[in-house]
Amino acid sequence: MLTTKKIDKPQIDQKIICDSIPDFDLQYQHRIIDKSLHYLESLDDLARFDKDESSFKESYPGFTEHMKKMYSERFTNSRYPNAYELYIKIRTSQPYCPYCNFRSRFPSQIDHYLPKSVFPTFALTVDNLVPICSDCNKKKRNIVQIEKSKRIIHPYYDEFANKAFDYIGCEIIEENPIGFKFYIQKSDAIDDEQFQRLQTHFNLLALDKLYKADFEADFVSYIEELKIILNESDIEDTKKALERKIKSLKLSKQAPWRYAGYNALFNSDWFFNTYLQKLKQENNVT
Repeated sequence: MLTTKKIDKPQIDQKIICDSIPDFDLQYQHRIIDKSLHYLESLDDLARFDKDESSFKESYPGFTEHMKKMYSERFTNSRYPNAYELYIKIRTSQPYCPYCNFRSRFPSQIDHYLPKSVFPTFALTVDNLVPICSDCNKKKRNIVQIEKSKRIIHPYYDEFANKAFDYIGCEIIEENPIGFKFYIQKSDAIDDEQFQRLQTHFNLLALDKLYKADFEADFVSYIEELKIILNESDIEDTKKALERKIKSLKLSKQAPWRYAGYNALFNSDWFFNTYLQKLKQENNVT
């Protein structure tokens, strides 16, 4: 949507996952299946569930390590084909990472939205297992925020994440060479809590650097097209060409950061009156 992107979770029954794993302690299975049915409720009131989880871990000291073992040594291990097949199904359920929404980053791992080291009950819960690229997974780490307003986006549940064309903004750095800075902007499409969460997500995963690099690579190519138009015609025709590109990006529903970048250029008097004019002069000289 974004940054991150709201996606559909894999349709896998929780009991099927539990049954697929050898040596899974039955007393823990009952808790996992029951709590998994109420995952969203726990997510909405994480402080309450955190207390419940802490209490259970105190009563069963081996619970955390057992759940971590069931995930790391059974569920993700090809030696246990029934479990591993489900692991692969979840990991490959998306063609690219939903945390960064970047098409060249395919999900090579599974993220525990709520870390299994903190909430072992959800170590094997489908709702908590999200396909992710290795870059995002490294940055996300085991960070968890009890307060909802400080959490990153949950790809299975946060519908507002799909409004990236409204909330990704770009600032033009009026220098030579030209620069770009991407950020989360306030929008009527999101409320204050959503705005804060999007900012947290954006900053934690360093999406500004990712989107900046991608946009600059595209811009280097596209500016050559604008230079040709400018040499053959005038500024107004370059504006029309840029406007068409912006519309096509919006219609494609892809790479909202590129839409934000080109939209910022379109609304920049400096870009047309100073930057492009200088390019035109340089071309006339050569």
